[in-house]
Amino acid sequence: MANFRELQGKGVVGEVGGREVFVGRPGATVCEDSPTLDGNVAVCVDGELVGRFDVEDDLRRDAAEFVARLRAMGMRVVVLSGDRGDRVRALAERLGIREYYAETSPERKVEVIKELKGRGGVAMLGDGVNDAAALALADVSVAMGNAVDLSKNAAHIVLLNNDLKGLLSILERRGTLSKAVPSNVALALLYNAVGIPLAVLGTLSGMLAMVVMVLSLASVFANARLSALYA
Repeated sequence: MANFRELQGKGVVGEVGGREVFVGRPGATVCEDSPTLDGNVAVCVDGELVGRFDVEDDLRRDAAEFVARLRAMGMRVVVLSGDRGDRVRALAERLGIREYYAETSPERKVEVIKELKGRGGVAMLGDGVNDAAALALADVSVAMGNAVDLSKNAAHIVLLNNDLKGLLSILERRGTLSKAVPSNVALALLYNAVGIPLAVLGTLSGMLAMVVMVLSLASVFANARLSALYA
């Protein structure tokens, strides 16, 4: 295959045997679509539709529990998907989610995030190329460990092991963990307020100043760890 490239929000295209082949979202303006064919992925050769087929992801085993615990925390859960309306609706119903957006382009996802931010803070979880721009816009963004690099780079947090339980743990402890930030800053300032003047006056040797710095870092780490353990 030659000249392989991605068309953001549409699919991929490349040359095979001197002919241009497109695989991606039906109706992506790369070739004319056919309402008589079913399938959520279209295949076009030299601008002509030659077929469509279905690609469907299974729900994660922990998806329902994840959504239920988010709602128990008082969070509003919204689905943004580029898939067809009937598929997204069925998925949302299985998860008990009432608000969903189907057949959303990357641009539309950005618009929805902007609308949601107008009502309060927004956290987004995503993994695809089409999620990258919206992830960058969200107040807090999380990419799965198996996400494409573009989404990982746009996200604030990357779940390296794809474990949603770790994310739930952070969210459930967010109040206690946020309280640890001021105390950590206070500890760091205290060490600096004492250590820097003593170092300037020559009371602290270079070795002792290094020990004080290590103690400062250790105190901040220990305080954060204790906050997490007793949250």
